[in-house]
Amino acid sequence: MNLAGNIANFSSSASPVKNATLTATHKETGTTHVVNSNEKGEFQFDSLEPGKYTLKVSHQEYSELAGIDFWVTRENLTRLPTIYMFRKNEHSVILCQ
Repeated sequence: MNLAGNIANFSSSASPVKNATLTATHKETGTTHVVNSNEKGEFQFDSLEPGKYTLKVSHQEYSELAGIDFWVTRENLTRLPTIYMFRKNEHSVILCQ
């Protein structure tokens, strides 16, 4: 099973965040898989076992994101929506309806 998506800067016209480290941890087994985003902010995990995972995204210039839960099924590809990161020195509030 595969998981794919992309990482973008929330405050900079959604510019890609390259070299972000993404860690997917299988909730039942504790097995971890680590990948880095490419120049376009894209990432892909290959060969994930089906099940529930939690995702952590880190980068030295951005605030860490943790606790992003997702399911991997027996289908070929799970695609996450764009994950937006904030630079560490930026303070923003997001309002949702």
